[in-house]
Amino acid sequence: GVQLGWLDRAMIAAHDALPSNAACSETRVSSASIKSSVKRTMETACDHCETAVHSVVDTIYDPEMSMSMQMSRNSQIPPPPSQTMKKLSKWQNFLSFIPTCGGWCLPTANPEQTCLRHISNEHTMFKMFGEWVVIRAWFEHSKFCRRAGGLGFARCERFRAWLMLLALFCSITAWICFIIGACGVSKSASVLQRVPWTDLHWHDTHGLGVRLDVLFGVTAVYSRSVGVAPENATSPMNVLSPDFVIEKTFAFKDACPYIGKRYTSPESHEQLREFCELCKKSSARTMGLIFISVVFQFFQVRKNLQRVTPFGDFNCQKFMGWAAAICSLLAGMFSIASYLEGCWRHFPRELELKVIDPTTGGPIEIPAKSQGHTLGIGVSFMLTAVCLKFIDFLAHFSLRTPPQKQQHADPSIPFVDYCYLNYKPTRYGQVIKAEAIKENQARYSDTISPLRKAPSAPRNTRVSA
Repeated sequence: GVQLGWLDRAMIAAHDALPSNAACSETRVSSASIKSSVKRTMETACDHCETAVHSVVDTIYDPEMSMSMQMSRNSQIPPPPSQTMKKLSKWQNFLSFIPTCGGWCLPTANPEQTCLRHISNEHTMFKMFGEWVVIRAWFEHSKFCRRAGGLGFARCERFRAWLMLLALFCSITAWICFIIGACGVSKSASVLQRVPWTDLHWHDTHGLGVRLDVLFGVTAVYSRSVGVAPENATSPMNVLSPDFVIEKTFAFKDACPYIGKRYTSPESHEQLREFCELCKKSSARTMGLIFISVVFQFFQVRKNLQRVTPFGDFNCQKFMGWAAAICSLLAGMFSIASYLEGCWRHFPRELELKVIDPTTGGPIEIPAKSQGHTLGIGVSFMLTAVCLKFIDFLAHFSLRTPPQKQQHADPSIPFVDYCYLNYKPTRYGQVIKAEAIKENQARYSDTISPLRKAPSAPRNTRVSA
């Protein structure tokens, strides 16, 4: 092995295969990484066994022995990508500063063999996270983050890609539902008609055909009055007029004075005023919670993409994944609860409608009862989003980070080398078996011819008399 110049490989095989007594005896090498010519030389050249042993010992215990040699002896780990990958060009470096989507079209060291390697790699993280050692020391390599990354179940790692893709689907769908529900903060009549948070309907009990339909959003009200018409531009009263329709849209602060002056008696007007005051107080709180729910979804979607492969998964992404899901879920739940408690449960059930009789010209009071107030489509979408966020939370909480990243506590390692702790080739986030790797190597690269098996010793046969 020394004479043929294959010391790097012969050294490992000879150290494991040679007997402790370096006598002239037949030596067989079982390493599949040594070429057949090296094997024949090591088996037949018994005169050089002692020299080979001394060379092996000197090389193994040489303090200048490279780390890559020692790593290849243990587990055949390839050299770190920080030493082998080319540096990014100026244009590529500019793209790497764009969070998430900037790294989709950049070269990566991710050993994932599917298209998922483009959405989960070292460039899809925030640039400062990979370059600033202080940030990684606190938010990735700290004891708390490493322990948080270990929460979960080992069996879920077998379905990493599919679990995160399910969480991605739930996050995007929940994001859409939150946005549709957030349309309830609009003051547009067309939006309030399509995405109301509450439908409320009153009708008169005397059969005069007077009906008042009110659609409530979070900050505005749309009203539709049927059977009444304005007396004139200055009069606050309405006149009975079958089939006449009045449509108005106004904010909470203007809704109750308008409805109170034109439609209700003084007793009902006081009840309606108290209701509007409660709705105005809860609307600001509900708007803030809805805004939090929508904004958190952006960060949640990028965490679902980042954790698809073991190479791109990190302890901080694991912790922030389920924490952001919980925050978004709670914000959605509290926004619904704030609206129900502060506004929905205080809707008046009965009103006294005050209108002008066209025959007499005098005012009359018409009792009106509510046909029931129901939750609108806006609240339904918010409830759907909350249920989807719970599934998203379970997916992130049950999937733990790779064990290599749970144990590594040194933030000074290059970021790409830290990602490359999971160097084994994967397909859809699952490590490929050794048999599949050998098939791929045989198909796409030159393979080393396998060593022939050592001949077995002949058995002693007994000759019958």
